[in-house]
Amino acid sequence: MENNTSRINVQTTLPIDYIEMGNKNAEQTLLVLHGFAQNAEQIKETLVDKLADEVKDKFRILIPNGILPIPKIRPKVIHYRYSWYFFDHSKGSYHIDMQAPIMALENFLNT
Repeated sequence: MENNTSRINVQTTLPIDYIEMGNKNAEQTLLVLHGFAQNAEQIKETLVDKLADEVKDKFRILIPNGILPIPKIRPKVIHYRYSWYFFDHSKGSYHIDMQAPIMALENFLNT
């Protein structure tokens, strides 16, 4: 039997968990994104919590988790880390490229 594997992009609704800080009524938003296999809480603690109070007063700060969960499974708990895309280093190509997170972040900011 022949294997005919194909791929198609479909639109879907994705949840985005996020932390909101700073001035919720500010005219400007500071969007802070984490790196691969991190989460919003990590970037908040390592970066955002260290911002000057003047920055926190001037901006609405949004720190979303990536759209692709990367669970770290332990015997009694699962720690969730996230990614914005998947890049296959062995092939030098994206398995899931940046288009999906770009669209998700655009929708997130316009919500």
